[in-house]
Amino acid sequence: MADYLAAAVKAIDGVLQERTPALLQKRNRQPFAEFLHADTGVMLNPPTCWVTPLHNSISDEGQGLQQVGTVMVIMGIAGTDPENLVNTAMDYVGAVTDAIESADGSWGNNIRHVHPGEQDYSARFRRGEGFVIFPTVLLTVEATEPPVTPADNAVTVAAFEAMHPPY
Repeated sequence: MADYLAAAVKAIDGVLQERTPALLQKRNRQPFAEFLHADTGVMLNPPTCWVTPLHNSISDEGQGLQQVGTVMVIMGIAGTDPENLVNTAMDYVGAVTDAIESADGSWGNNIRHVHPGEQDYSARFRRGEGFVIFPTVLLTVEATEPPVTPADNAVTVAAFEAMHPPY
């Protein structure tokens, strides 16, 4: 089941790489220079985008397993004017949110929905003569594993019996 969160990270990354350049261009912003998965806190080529899994939960209620995961999109943006930097950050967050919302329904891998949620603009730092901001968007990922069919069950039982013969 954890495969679905990995598939979601890959799918989200693909959607952002495909859709954000045009969305950022409409806002007169530069496209992301890098798309990464391991947030190290080091940004070499701003603007940078990290897509990283945070957690997921699994429920086996009803038919098939249900998963709700959280993926964080972190953007690293540099500038010299703190006031303008916040406005720039809102444009990048808007582009990421629009890209995710426009892709709903086309995720595949049993991923039903990816919903943008909380946005955070609080991580701001001084960098030499300029400033850096790391806005984030939390995404909720909903996935379903199809229910096990009687044929799947028969294969599983046969495999178990082959490994554990009766006494």
